[in-house]
Amino acid sequence: MQTLSDKLRTEASATRQTLESEMDSAEQTVAHASHRIEILVTQAKSTMSQAQLDVHAAIFDASMALVRLIQELVQRAGQLQNEIVSREAGDGSALATAQFYKRNSRWVEGLMSAAKAVGAGASVLVDNANAVVQGEAKFEELMVAGHEIAASTAQLVSASRVKASNTSKHMQPLEQTSRQVSDATKALIAAAREAGKQSQTPISAQDYLKMSLPQARRLEMELQVCCVGKTKNKQTRTNAKHKPTNKNNHVLIQAVSRVGLKCTRGF
Repeated sequence: MQTLSDKLRTEASATRQTLESEMDSAEQTVAHASHRIEILVTQAKSTMSQAQLDVHAAIFDASMALVRLIQELVQRAGQLQNEIVSREAGDGSALATAQFYKRNSRWVEGLMSAAKAVGAGASVLVDNANAVVQGEAKFEELMVAGHEIAASTAQLVSASRVKASNTSKHMQPLEQTSRQVSDATKALIAAAREAGKQSQTPISAQDYLKMSLPQARRLEMELQVCCVGKTKNKQTRTNAKHKPTNKNNHVLIQAVSRVGLKCTRGF
């Protein structure tokens, strides 16, 4: 028959394994994101025109620096977690460790949630960077991803800080890396904002021919939207001058539509 202490050790062991699994998963996810951003940059440099590279260069550099720092942050958070468990678990026995995890279940949940958020945020960041390069997303979406990763890394540091002691040897390096992540995030957002401004400059025919199909289609759609907007503004001013005539035309169009609808139903 399983005793209470045996049951406690079993539950704590499962909790510890889950926490370590989540931390390892976050680290692997961020490492994968780091690898993906490196591949993305390499591919972009071989396919983009010089004008496009000039626009995206700062984004590439900022994205790579940020993802690498996130990877370092997750590693430091894992080191701090191990330090906290070793210090708080008393004699380090299985029972003492089990009691620690039972007492601090909310801290464990907060740490796991933060680790998940960081891993997911890094993946979204790379996805958005890739979409921007492919012409399938706006620079503002990359800025949003930057804000989200800043929030998730801050959550991870905050969750780690809760149980850290004043004499911790891992807390200070974690906070230092956190500040570097914050600075790198600001650099990425600034680069995306500047790239958005530069991308609004006229594109030469030579640059257009070097674009991929998604990039060319996106540019075409943006130009169409721009033209429609200008035409709509011009039409609005014209309508203001000829409002009575337009009202009569609208009535006529409605009448014709009703007749057409009746004819269609008749067939």
